[in-house]
Amino acid sequence: MKQSASEKLKGLGLDVEFLAWLEGEEPRLPDLDQVRKVKDADFAAAIRAAEWLGQFSGAGGPNSLQGPDAWMARYELLQQFLYAALGSSLFYHALSAGEDLEALERVLETLLPRSFWEEYRQDILDLRKHGNPLDLRDVKAKPSGGIKQSEQTDRMRAAVEYISRRSQTPYGDLARFWNERLGKETYRPEELRDRLRQGKAWNKGKGAADRSVKFWQLIYQGDLRAVFPGPFPLPPELKDLKGPKGRLVPPAAGSRVPPLLRPPRQPSGNRFSGGSARPRWSEPY
Repeated sequence: MKQSASEKLKGLGLDVEFLAWLEGEEPRLPDLDQVRKVKDADFAAAIRAAEWLGQFSGAGGPNSLQGPDAWMARYELLQQFLYAALGSSLFYHALSAGEDLEALERVLETLLPRSFWEEYRQDILDLRKHGNPLDLRDVKAKPSGGIKQSEQTDRMRAAVEYISRRSQTPYGDLARFWNERLGKETYRPEELRDRLRQGKAWNKGKGAADRSVKFWQLIYQGDLRAVFPGPFPLPPELKDLKGPKGRLVPPAAGSRVPPLLRPPRQPSGNRFSGGSARPRWSEPY
């Protein structure tokens, strides 16, 4: 009896569920361009609601079939995503950065004693002395060139690279596996190969394929840090600006891990297994 594609890939030590997840046209990534459509009040309400839902991690209740750790892990992930998405929206609110700073000052004065918020007030004053927030009202955006590789194509590239680490026939194995899962002949090895030969040079090659596999493994595990572009760029002259206690004000330029994400309290469970291999948010990737 002929061995199925799934059995072959499993025998090679590959995660067939990850490969199955990579298939299809349906998006797997959050659409951060839509963040500009979410009102600030809705963001605040959503974060409160996620916090409220996370409180049901005790014994019994709606999470009785999943276990409290899996329930808590899922809602901590959601809270972190909402918090970071709110932070990423500052690109679309660049013109109101001054108003946001004033709101921050009001909130700090309301919630914290003077000994706590004074340092933050000084940071804001130092930035204002250097002409920040920048006046962007007359700045016009430059159109970007080229066509971005589609998400589906990038997932195909990751799938082929992932299989090629254990198999000499990655295109044939992938096409057979996906067709087997779909129950119909949709993919052909030569068509996959031709599609992945197209595109820009930086999207092809061993290095790009390795990065693609790592990226999609992070997303599959629920680690949404990978979709965030990093800290909002600051003027070069501010890189060495120090606060009252000698600490640098801005983060390192080009960092991929947004400063808004905090480590979770429980490092166990993920949204697929409900109990194991949850990504460790504090580790670099």
